[in-house]
Order: sequence, then structure tokens, then C-alpha cells
Amino acid sequence: MNENKDDITENTQAVVKNFIEQMGMMAQGDGLPRISGKIFGLLLIETGPFSFAEIAERLAVSRGSVSTNTR
Repeated sequence: MNENKDDITENTQAVVKNFIEQMGMMAQGDGLPRISGKIFGLLLIETGPFSFAEIAERLAVSRGSVSTNTR
């Protein structure tokens, strides 16, 4: 039973990661920075609040990029 729970967790994480990436692609398609869409996607799908450092770590980007794209 525990393996099934682990599979669900892994699948959920993959879906969340894909959603965040797709939000980035949609933003980029609309002429916005991709990272802006990814930040928006993260904030939509995950419960917060998040610090810049947490967002940067989660999206594997710099804190400066997060700061610039959340203004």
C-alpha cells in the first residue's frame, strides 16, 4: 500500500511540475518572460506564502530573477 501512495505522490509532483512549466510557456507565447509565467503557475497551484528564496529554489532560478519578475 505504501508503494501506491509513493506512486501517487510522484505522479502529483510530475503534474504540478508540468503545470508550472506550461504556465511559463503560455506566458512566453504571450510575449512575457517565461519565468513570470512559472512564478504565477507556482503561486496558483501551491499553497503559500513563499519567500523569494523559496520560489527561486523551487523553480531553479536566481532570487534576482524572482525579484525582477514579481514586480
